[in-house]
Amino acid sequence: MSEPSQPTRRVSKQAIIAFVASVVGLPFAIGFGLLTIVLGLTAIIIGVVALIRRSQSAVGVGLTIAGILIGGLDILTAVLAAYAM
Repeated sequence: MSEPSQPTRRVSKQAIIAFVASVVGLPFAIGFGLLTIVLGLTAIIIGVVALIRRSQSAVGVGLTIAGILIGGLDILTAVLAAYAM
């Protein structure tokens, strides 16, 4: 007999976008402060929306939280790099 198939749990697209936007912003922190701030804010906003709209079938809470935290780190490094110059 075959096993009954369980519904697949998909990673939230918003969680992936928040994580990618935050990680992409890190290398630009020193030379392109405004771009880093925009990417960091984008990651934070999309991450918060992903947490609010989270459904039971979607996974990716860890990615979402990582995106929010790294987005905050993006903004912090851009501000510190601008202050140091």
